Amino acid sequence: MKWRRSRGEDGRGETPGAEGAAGSDSSGPAATVPPQPRIAPIGEVTSPVWRKFQDRLTAADNAADPAERTRLIVKAIHEFLALGEDHEFRAGRTVLQDRTAQVATVDPDAAVRLVARLNSWIGIDEPTTRSVYTAWLQHPNAESFAETWSATSDLLESDAELATWLCNTVRAGTEPSPEFARLARTHLVDLVDSDFTRYEFSGATSPVWMLLYALGPATRPDWFLHFGDRAAARGDETEAARRYEFADRFGGGTKARTRLRHLHDIGAYHRLRRGITASDQLKGPGTPTPYRNLVLATAAVMEGRPAAAALTEVTREGDKPIQHFAKFLAALDHLRNGDRATARRQLRELLDATAGTQPPASGPGSIPSDSAAAGIDSMVGHTGTGADANLSAAGTDGAGDPSDIGLRANIRLVLGALEDDDALVAEGASMLLTEFREHWPSRAMVDAATVLTAVSRVDATLLPELIGAADSELHGAGGELDALRLNTARTFLSRAARATLFARFDRTRTLLDQATQLLTGADGEAADELRQHAILISETMVRLQTTAALERPLDRLAFAALTEDGAARPWTQTALRLWQDNDTESEPNPDSLHHLAIAEHARAYQLEIEGDAAAFEHWRNALAAWARLHADETFWDRLRTHLTAVSAATTPDEVTRAVDEARGELPAQVLEPHVTRVQDLRKDELPRARAHLDLIRTAPFEPADIKRARARLAREAGGQIRRMTREARFDRALDEVQAWLEIDADNIPLAELALDVGIETVEDENRRGEGWGDRARPVLERVDTMVEPLRAELGLTVRQMTIGTRPVTEDSDRAAFSGKLARHEFWLGVCSLVTTIDRVRANPYADRTGFRSAVTHLNIALRLGLPGISPYDNARDLLVAAGKWERAAQGGSVVGFF
Repeated sequence: MKWRRSRGEDGRGETPGAEGAAGSDSSGPAATVPPQPRIAPIGEVTSPVWRKFQDRLTAADNAADPAERTRLIVKAIHEFLALGEDHEFRAGRTVLQDRTAQVATVDPDAAVRLVARLNSWIGIDEPTTRSVYTAWLQHPNAESFAETWSATSDLLESDAELATWLCNTVRAGTEPSPEFARLARTHLVDLVDSDFTRYEFSGATSPVWMLLYALGPATRPDWFLHFGDRAAARGDETEAARRYEFADRFGGGTKARTRLRHLHDIGAYHRLRRGITASDQLKGPGTPTPYRNLVLATAAVMEGRPAAAALTEVTREGDKPIQHFAKFLAALDHLRNGDRATARRQLRELLDATAGTQPPASGPGSIPSDSAAAGIDSMVGHTGTGADANLSAAGTDGAGDPSDIGLRANIRLVLGALEDDDALVAEGASMLLTEFREHWPSRAMVDAATVLTAVSRVDATLLPELIGAADSELHGAGGELDALRLNTARTFLSRAARATLFARFDRTRTLLDQATQLLTGADGEAADELRQHAILISETMVRLQTTAALERPLDRLAFAALTEDGAARPWTQTALRLWQDNDTESEPNPDSLHHLAIAEHARAYQLEIEGDAAAFEHWRNALAAWARLHADETFWDRLRTHLTAVSAATTPDEVTRAVDEARGELPAQVLEPHVTRVQDLRKDELPRARAHLDLIRTAPFEPADIKRARARLAREAGGQIRRMTREARFDRALDEVQAWLEIDADNIPLAELALDVGIETVEDENRRGEGWGDRARPVLERVDTMVEPLRAELGLTVRQMTIGTRPVTEDSDRAAFSGKLARHEFWLGVCSLVTTIDRVRANPYADRTGFRSAVTHLNIALRLGLPGISPYDNARDLLVAAGKWERAAQGGSVVGFF
């Protein structure tokens, strides 16, 4: 076995003791230096390994093909490094360097990899190294670029001068080929994108970031925006938002916030298209944009909920196309509420505004069904708000824009259905057919069967075109009118089954009548099967109306007790007591648990409105019941089975997906009232606000669900606090942060807001000049006190950071907090340094402990990781200066130091 001596820090194999003997500290004992072996000149090396190496090189030189010759030289060098000794490497250093330079003329990638390996053994001269890298810059190999970068990255990490030279050369653009820039950009971008958490807080001296800056753009925020765009393009909204937020934190400003708004716009649109209509999932963080308010209004109309609030915001802030669509939704909202006159008037006004024509007057009619909302979501995505794949705004002013045509067509369809104006319906259908061809049924907001029936009465030529065009999208082969009617009838029956399930029997009868009308005259097995489904739904409705649907006696009694004074109520004292009794049984029924959760929730809500403290007992009971129900597999399995049985036109997979989504969103839905109450009560009734926060904290759900609810609080607080900061109302912003932290002290995003305000304050004071340190330091110390409890919880206190190492975390909130804490510590250190210097200059005998504090804070800032931008890139120089001042103070020579 061969043993090699340890190499010195310079990587060239020197024995540290040799230099230590010559230059050691005279105050310490003399080191025992082992005798150095004599290093023979090249001509005197006669070892078998060296001779074998020389033979290999000779054989390589005899190869006629340059590529083969280069391959043999590289192979010979690697073999020599594997078998040789340190003194042989040093003796052969010149040969190794010359051969590496020779390799670079044919295979620069292989030469760069050789330099990276040889440097740790013999140390390659700077001219040789730069010539090899220059060859690589001019002629990189695409196939081996990744391998070459992997080999050389460690060398660039340790050799700052080489890394700086390489990046400056790339930036100058004189040596590198366009191919190198393309390969480097592609590889490094993929490298950072695939392992973003590894590089997001790495310093500006990292070779990866240095080369990316050289390739351009030259700032971290711009690169974070680029990586956010990549995540958005592949549909990873969460990661894209995180990267845009980092861009904002590092100074990305308006561009980052605009990208983030557009990202949330896209996310809201796609969630709506997937059938998600819950407001908290669509509005996104902060104040919703006009586009997201439009999505919220759309979801409200589709769900039959009031849409007025969202529509008001759209009308106030949106551009003209969005306002037109908002007015259209407002008309549908009035229609939902039974205000047909207002709906018709608004639709007529909108028809004039978008087309400049007055529709012919006709007698009042009836809209066929609430399926008028079915196509809203398909048009929202085209209403110019930047909601497309590449986050660029889509114009909507042109007459040929799809969303504009879709809106104008649907105004005619809905108004025509309202007024029994077949001609107006046919006009709208023709517009959809011209623009969307086979997709016209999915763009129509009146059901296709009704459209076809109206068209058949006024335009016999248009009818077959509509049916034929709809064939490929809806029905496969065939394309007959019956196929389209059967499909629509199946949809009505599915809705009828769902209405029956929720005891909406009037709605069930309406839908059954509509399906029966559609099936009249239709022949074939499919039509007969749908008629049988209609009969089964009708029989089920009768049975549920005339018999007790519950098997358990206590459940039947409890449901009966929900009726008081002839009105059904969500809870009564008797019903609540009966379901509480049910819950004490040895084998509680999941349906009873469901009823108990609803009743407890309703009782808590009533007491909350009355301001009664007893509400919290019922809130806790309700959360406990919901949590148990959320974890009860039996309940969800039975729900899937039941919905599959009664939903004739819905596949089991669709039912399973819908049930799973409802189950997944249950925690957020039941915690949402407490988030709202904390926001409403925190200023006037702080104890009650804290009590609601405690309900969120102690709710028996998964930690991720609790974190999501608390994050809502931080987002709401953040919007207001950042607005105050932008307006330079720093004291008011800090008071607001402190008020929030008094409610939720260990909320990481809230604590990060405190750091933000402190950093903005000191940066503003610094810009104002003279005496800024004395003005900023009290603010920083106040912030330090506010975040100290959270720092202790995260292991980031001054003491912990002084005696330990920076905790490693995968949590994005903790990582972001650490990044802001680094800036905070930087400014604490700088303030301590400059204020202490001012005091000592005025009075040499003044307290000098501020120098030690400055050293401590700057060390912590560097350990946490500072951004490579001004002024934070001066941290090491400031640390050195603080150390000099401290040593001068300790030695009593401060006056002389001046």
